[in-house]
Amino acid sequence: TYLTEGPIKRIELDPTGQTAVIFHTSSGYGTGRLSMFNLEQRHPSTILLESEPHDLSFLPSEEEAIEPIGYVMVVLKDSNKLVRYSLSTYEAVVIGVAENPDAVGMVHALDNAEDRSFAYVVHDEPTGLLTFLNPYRPLAMPAGFPTVYGYGLVGLLD
Repeated sequence: TYLTEGPIKRIELDPTGQTAVIFHTSSGYGTGRLSMFNLEQRHPSTILLESEPHDLSFLPSEEEAIEPIGYVMVVLKDSNKLVRYSLSTYEAVVIGVAENPDAVGMVHALDNAEDRSFAYVVHDEPTGLLTFLNPYRPLAMPAGFPTVYGYGLVGLLD
């Protein structure tokens, strides 16, 4: 049994089943909260956020042979930010993206016979907006992250 700080809104286990990520219900103070903890090694660690966590996606470690535990990317509601947390150290990296991120996921591409993972961000925009980024190198390029606009206009999502 684990005690957490506040009611639970959503709970997800990483693909290894070792680390739980918990979204808590709103605290009423204008901030969001999430808890993360390794089920075998740690007690829950509550993290205060500038806004509520909205969606998440797990991604593998870059070097699974060296560090098998990966990361979780969290969408912050009503912001233009994602946060990538290490599931082993809880280290946070804030990633700025276009406005109104709504969902995050992973896509695996084949490039020169080498597997690579990319994150995609779906934005809450009526005409459709997707952003693609390398979650392991989250600093934006000088021109920003590759973004696709307007796919909602041609019926691609219907």
